[in-house]
Amino acid sequence: MIYKQFTPTKRKMLVSENLPQAVIAIVYLVLVGDSPVVAILNLAIPVLQVTLAWVLFKPVQRRIAPKLAGRIDAALEASDLQQLQRLREEAQLDQDVELFRHICLQSTWLVDFVKDDQGTKRRQRRESWSSLQEHLNASLRFCSHCLDSLPSEVLDVSAALKGNEKAFKGVLAIVCCDLETMQTLKMNNNDIPTSWAKELAVGLSKNHFLVHLDLSGNAFDVEGMKALARGLKEKPLESLVLTGNDLGAAGAKVAIEIQTQTLKIANNNLKREGAEAVAAGLHHNQTLVELDLAENALGAEGMQAIASAFQRICTIQDANLDKNDFADEGAEVLGTTLVHNGNLRRLSLASNRIQDAGAKAISKGLQENTGLVKLVLDDNEIGDQGGEALAQALPANQALKVLHMQLNKLGDLGCKALDRQSRALEELDIEDNEGEAWLEEDENDSVLLRGRCLQTLEGHTGEVKALCRLSTTMLASCSDDCTVKIWHWPSGSGRCLQTLQGHRDWVCSMCRLSATMLASASNDRTVKIWHWPSGRCDQTLGTSVLGVCRLNATTLASASADHTVKIWHWASERCLQILEGHTGMVRGVCRLNATTLASASTDHTVKIWHWASGRCLQTLEGHTSAVTALCRLNASTLATASNDATVKLWSAWSSLQGH
Repeated sequence: MIYKQFTPTKRKMLVSENLPQAVIAIVYLVLVGDSPVVAILNLAIPVLQVTLAWVLFKPVQRRIAPKLAGRIDAALEASDLQQLQRLREEAQLDQDVELFRHICLQSTWLVDFVKDDQGTKRRQRRESWSSLQEHLNASLRFCSHCLDSLPSEVLDVSAALKGNEKAFKGVLAIVCCDLETMQTLKMNNNDIPTSWAKELAVGLSKNHFLVHLDLSGNAFDVEGMKALARGLKEKPLESLVLTGNDLGAAGAKVAIEIQTQTLKIANNNLKREGAEAVAAGLHHNQTLVELDLAENALGAEGMQAIASAFQRICTIQDANLDKNDFADEGAEVLGTTLVHNGNLRRLSLASNRIQDAGAKAISKGLQENTGLVKLVLDDNEIGDQGGEALAQALPANQALKVLHMQLNKLGDLGCKALDRQSRALEELDIEDNEGEAWLEEDENDSVLLRGRCLQTLEGHTGEVKALCRLSTTMLASCSDDCTVKIWHWPSGSGRCLQTLQGHRDWVCSMCRLSATMLASASNDRTVKIWHWPSGRCDQTLGTSVLGVCRLNATTLASASADHTVKIWHWASERCLQILEGHTGMVRGVCRLNATTLASASTDHTVKIWHWASGRCLQTLEGHTSAVTALCRLNASTLATASNDATVKLWSAWSSLQGH
């Protein structure tokens, strides 16, 4: 009876009933001039009713769940479908999905009915199979009725089930309901044991609508993987994520046999043996379109096996081979693959120690390839010769539209060669290299020299604090209004494509992390990592921060008010290093090269750090007031700005190297 006063419909009714009463009380007071006390009472009572209904809703919901679960269990035990229907309508479970989930965790039948299918309850209760099947069907029908109106296609229980078998059973019950609305299940980072994996496999075999499954970070053993493969044998998926499960070669052999369009098995310690198992499995898996093998220490020999499979198999369109340490030897076999494979559309080879020889081999493959649209070579060791070779391949390859080469060793010659041939590309990213992208003179140069304003971007409601270039056509701005805005500036209209909302105070700094990722620092003491095309915040780093900068593909630095610089592995939200030495707030940070960064502080100094070891290499002194900003001008020059009304240029740091 109490919960009926707090159902979604009842709360809406309270608002609709009391709002006119409040309006009438105000109008009566204005027109008639009656006692203000009476008017206040007339207002206070409906406001109190509505407020209590909303404030007490969650506590009452949690308290009522066990009682409702008991009544539902009794109805299921008796197969009383009319009573189940009445309970569903009274509690409005169609609208209150959260209450239904609480009930699932408290109900014996809804938690355990999956075991009935294996006969466990039959032996315990000495019931006939037909009677048991009636109870099972009643449970399924009840769950389906309650969740048919589930508003989201995603059931996300990431890191919420660790060691809680009852909660796992509740989720399993929902999976077995075979709901048409639920297409994605995220169960990552739950340390799922083998016994749970086997039960999950049974549940998945009953579900016909689930197409996206994320089981990353669960440390499956081979037996658990085999159980999952059996459960998914007759169920093709659109995507299966098994990242960070330490599958090894044996687990990879099982995973590659699962029929899915996308398979992500990054960071699973596959090594050469695992690569060979995946390559062998690719011969039989004709549904796979996207394959993620990043961070698996495949090496050159493992890459040889994968590349050989790619040459013979034409289903793979998207391959992520980042961080596999295969160097030039692996890049050379991939160059040969590009000659023979015209189906590959996106290829990522970041952080693999590829040098000029490997880049030249890839260049030869690109000249004959007709299908590749995107190539990522970030965070390698490609110099001018490799850059010039890749530039020569661009005119011959009409398919390639996106080339990323951040954090390499390109000098002025390599950057200039790539920029000159970039007209055929939609996106070229050569930032954070040793040289500069010397742009050829074009029609806009004369506009810049005359100082003419091309357009004004309007949309922020507070002071704009910082800008960040995202690509040749995209710009980010941050403001006092607690937002970050993404602009498409060449459109002529100054169109705002996206507004990133989530910070609780003004945003003071930003840095680009990748083609789609952006970091923003705020006075709310957080750094947020955004997937800016979708507007989604993926991570939040808690720190007292005044500025941020990107160091490499996985690492960023933050300038802190606590006098330190912090180094973050942003994807895992881990602080890797704290650089201590300043005696005032650190106002800004700037990457100098692959191993060093500079920090500016209110203690009037700039410090040069070897960030991986945390060692201060040099302190630059000369400003007489707080240093407020800094930027790298080229491979040998640093500029700093100060409240002493000066800008200073420094070059002494350029010869320093960390050990």
